[in-house]
Amino acid sequence: MAAPEGGHESLRRGCLKGRFVVHRSNDFCNCEKFDFGCENCNRTPGEMQKVSTLRLDAFLPYRLSIASNRVSDVIATAYRTLFGLKIPEWRLVAVLAEGGAMSQQALCGRTCMDKVTVSRAAIALAERALVTREPNPDDQRSHLLTLSETGWALYEQVAPKALELEKQLFETLSGEERAQLRAILERLETVAAKFG
Repeated sequence: MAAPEGGHESLRRGCLKGRFVVHRSNDFCNCEKFDFGCENCNRTPGEMQKVSTLRLDAFLPYRLSIASNRVSDVIATAYRTLFGLKIPEWRLVAVLAEGGAMSQQALCGRTCMDKVTVSRAAIALAERALVTREPNPDDQRSHLLTLSETGWALYEQVAPKALELEKQLFETLSGEERAQLRAILERLETVAAKFG
């Protein structure tokens, strides 16, 4: 193994367990990637371990994502099997049932879904005659989506099933714990929104 620039003294300082990291003078120090010492920032293996260690099982954003995916999979399977709906389509149906006629732009805001996803869901619902499209009096460039009679009939079937699934998924939590979970999720959503 060749000694790094600076000779044996540099090697002695930078070499830990027979290994070392060599940085060019203008390089950004990314020694966090390694489990051995760094002659550029003089970190010991123990110090670098503290900086670089990341355990996914203890990383809350990862755990939140996994939990969300698993819950979504349960709900998606039920909606698809029972009603032939995908999650984005059901979200549009639910929001339109709660808020009445809306433009696709407004639906993007209410559902936190992107324009393409909302557009595809709206087209799928329209093809099944679950929603109707009317001109938007406030913006001639857009249309308002409204649940049709068929859409309302479907909503009245799906809503009780959604509540039943919610009860089954969270039956191990007490009423107080469910309230705490809702409060925590609201706070997390508020903080995440600040990242744009």
